[in-house]
Amino acid sequence: MTDLKALQYTCMIVMIMLTFFVTTSHFFVVRKNRQYEQSRWMIVAALLIFTTHFLLQMTFKFREQGDDVGALANILFYAPASILLSCSQLNIQLNGKKRKKHIMMGLIGYCLILVTAVCGVAYYNSLHIGPFIYLVNTFNTAIMIYYVWMPYKEIRKIKAKLDDELGNPAEVYSKTMRIGSFLIYIFAIISPLFILSTKLLFIFGPLGLIIISFFVVSFTALGFNNDNITEIMDEMDEENNVTKDDDEMSEPRIESIEESIRKWKEEAGYRDQNLTLATMTRRIMVNKNDFTNYLNNKYEQTFRVWLSDVRTEEAKRMMIENPDYSNELISIECGFSSRVYFQRMFKEKTGLTPSEWKKKRNL
Repeated sequence: MTDLKALQYTCMIVMIMLTFFVTTSHFFVVRKNRQYEQSRWMIVAALLIFTTHFLLQMTFKFREQGDDVGALANILFYAPASILLSCSQLNIQLNGKKRKKHIMMGLIGYCLILVTAVCGVAYYNSLHIGPFIYLVNTFNTAIMIYYVWMPYKEIRKIKAKLDDELGNPAEVYSKTMRIGSFLIYIFAIISPLFILSTKLLFIFGPLGLIIISFFVVSFTALGFNNDNITEIMDEMDEENNVTKDDDEMSEPRIESIEESIRKWKEEAGYRDQNLTLATMTRRIMVNKNDFTNYLNNKYEQTFRVWLSDVRTEEAKRMMIENPDYSNELISIECGFSSRVYFQRMFKEKTGLTPSEWKKKRNL
């Protein structure tokens, strides 16, 4: 069992290092977000549970008492740790009520695991709980499936929300959330494989360790992207109980909004790459729902599509007045998040690349 103890010791050291990494990174984030920081401490708690688990495994040698005892110990610690890792993703994606709902589901699931384990120990008067271990593992697998599916489901909903309310794609945020959900998904698949078998533990255990490490690094990196990530998460944390009104707006109100937009354009507000629907409406001092209704009624467009049109028209003007400007400079001056995104949007709007457009006009 020397190799097993070495594996457990290695896992414990890695978990301690990851805990230190996640904790200390908190002090280097300039612009903090409440939801993100809550998720950080969920991950820290999960890593501490893993650390405690490996320490107890080495101290009491549960795995050496048999695969069933080792599996029971694994499930009792892996389940809450996995729930916390998944909830760290859901905590960013959901508002207060939904977060509480999913946390409650995890608590209920873990209580079922504990009750089943306690019944098995009481019935057999031993940690060898016979068939109860399979029931415990069934509850554990059900929890894993639930907490894999929910982040994936919510990511799809949030993507639609971000597409409507952000001026540029939230690429870092979207990629991090997808990576996090994918890693949890992989961990959920392989964990039952090494929970019940010591032989498979040596194959899939290190893979699980790598997955958790990558998850932690990916999540921590999100906190250092202080462009519009914190703004996005702040907005998603706001409770919006206002009912949207899609009725036609009065002419005076439309004129007032258009005057605000005109001043905003004169001030080159579109240059802000981190512009969102919320920041835009705050700057022009227009109600968010009024502005959304204005775009829907007059242009039948979402905020991002409308803003892309504004930026594309400004890009055309700049290319006419300054034909020597590079695409890189124009993309920056017009507020596009990157040269590639500018070129893609320009071709989508005009059917031509910026170079083709200038050539067609002999610029």
